Amino acid sequence: MAYVIRRGYTGIAVAKLQNYLNNLRSLYSSIPVLSEDGIFGGRTEEAVRIFQQNTGLTSDGIIGTLTWDKILSKYKTISKPTPSFPSRYQSPLEYGSSGLDVQKMQGYLNQLTAPTTPVKVDGQYGAATHAKVVYYQKLNNLIQDGRIGSNTWDSIIESL
Repeated sequence: MAYVIRRGYTGIAVAKLQNYLNNLRSLYSSIPVLSEDGIFGGRTEEAVRIFQQNTGLTSDGIIGTLTWDKILSKYKTISKPTPSFPSRYQSPLEYGSSGLDVQKMQGYLNQLTAPTTPVKVDGQYGAATHAKVVYYQKLNNLIQDGRIGSNTWDSIIESL
C-alpha cells in the first residue's frame, strides 16, 4: 500500500479496512464492532488505535504501510473470515434494490470494471447499476441478467 488512510477518508479501501477489523475482533475482543460503511470516522480510528496497541505498533489511528501489513498478516491467520458482502443465500440484488449492500457492490463493480465510467455509489440499483452489472457479467462469462445472484456474488468475491 503506497498511501495513507486516516480519519475523514471514505471509499472501498475504508470499507475493506472496517471488514478486516471486524473480523480481527476474534483475536482482539477490545476492537469495537464497526459499520462497514466506508467512512473513516472516530469509531474506526478508535478500532485502529486498539489494533495498533495490541500489536506493538505506534498507536496513531492512521493506516500506513506498517499498520496495513500487520492487519493483513493477522487477518490471514483467521480460519474463516466473514465476507463484507451478503451471503450467497440471501435475496439477489436487482433493479429497484437499495441500501448499503447495493452501495458496496457499486463500489466493487467500479473497482472491477475500471477504467470504464463508474456508476454513482449511492445505494440505489437503477439503470446505470443494472448496465454495470450486465457489463461485469459479460466480462466474466456469466448469465447477463443484470441481477447480482449467487454466481455473480461469488465471481465478485473471487475477483476482489
